[in-house]
Amino acid sequence: MTTSPLMTPEELLAHFERGGVTTLEQFARQAAPTLTPTQVRAVRRAGQPEPAATPTTPEMLRRALLEEGPPPTEQAPVPRPFRLEGTLYGPGDVTRFGGQPLHFYLDTALLETGHLKAFPSKAALRRHLRETGQLPEDLTAALERGGVVPLHHVAGRPAEFFEHIDFGGERITLDPRHAFDDLTQRTMKVTGFLFFSWDRVSWNDEISSLRTGDEAITCFEHIHFGGRSFTVGRNTSVPWVGDFWNDRISSAIGLF
Repeated sequence: MTTSPLMTPEELLAHFERGGVTTLEQFARQAAPTLTPTQVRAVRRAGQPEPAATPTTPEMLRRALLEEGPPPTEQAPVPRPFRLEGTLYGPGDVTRFGGQPLHFYLDTALLETGHLKAFPSKAALRRHLRETGQLPEDLTAALERGGVVPLHHVAGRPAEFFEHIDFGGERITLDPRHAFDDLTQRTMKVTGFLFFSWDRVSWNDEISSLRTGDEAITCFEHIHFGGRSFTVGRNTSVPWVGDFWNDRISSAIGLF
């Protein structure tokens, strides 16, 4: 079913003409003084291409893979049971670990079993990724000894992040060996009517589902790879990231 607009194009044009606005230039001159600073930034950004995802740097990898950061004051809820060091725990058991930093991992095989895998440290997560071929040996060795990290860009299927569950709504892609270190700087959409109520909506705290491509992806609670994190293995579709992570992802990095 279709509905009629509140005002036809002819009525809108007549409204502006009664106000002395007959050209686009006159409209812009009349509208510009009424814009708020937020609307001005949105208008300027709307006319510019979005900045590309940042190529991965050694510093980004060290923050994402080595630095533990401060322990959480409480554990984030998890959407399904998780296995930690051979023991299977229920979703509610996560509260038993208090401020211990747990790093969760999910891939296609784990989706079929219905549970997550948890690691007590980033070092343990790195070992798992290395053993499953998702982190090259030379990369992890260089990271752990503080040496030169071998980086070069490669072609491959990107990861996809979605606004809604079940891969719905707006979509943003992350190419291999790239990162979103600050999703507040990535515009998802600009809303409003003409220039009078434009408002920029960033991708920060807006992601509800995702698909990985040819590399594993780690998502973080805060910008610049801070806070709690979870890792999704390559070639994995996650139709919903769970209660805690829904609308809470602020940065992400590919782990090649």
